[in-house]
Amino acid sequence: MNIQYNIPQKDNFIPDEVLTFGEYWNQTTCYPGKMVAIGNPHLEECVTTMKTIKYFPTILILSQGPVGEALVKLAIELKNLVRKKGIPARIIYKLHP
Repeated sequence: MNIQYNIPQKDNFIPDEVLTFGEYWNQTTCYPGKMVAIGNPHLEECVTTMKTIKYFPTILILSQGPVGEALVKLAIELKNLVRKKGIPARIIYKLHP
């Protein structure tokens, strides 16, 4: 799929350079002047940060009023089990609003 973007040219005013979010936009934009791909700095920073995050298995327990006490016991048992087995897991207990 080819998406075409056109930069309007008014009164023969054409900027020397147009900054784009990446090479994709340089290739799909009709523009007679110079196009410079600067990327998306915020997105690139987020991607770099996400690569350094270590992910662990996560167990999410959603509490409910009638069975809240049983779920608390379950969460404690799971915590003890993952510690005993040496599993690097997180257990999140979400309280019912």
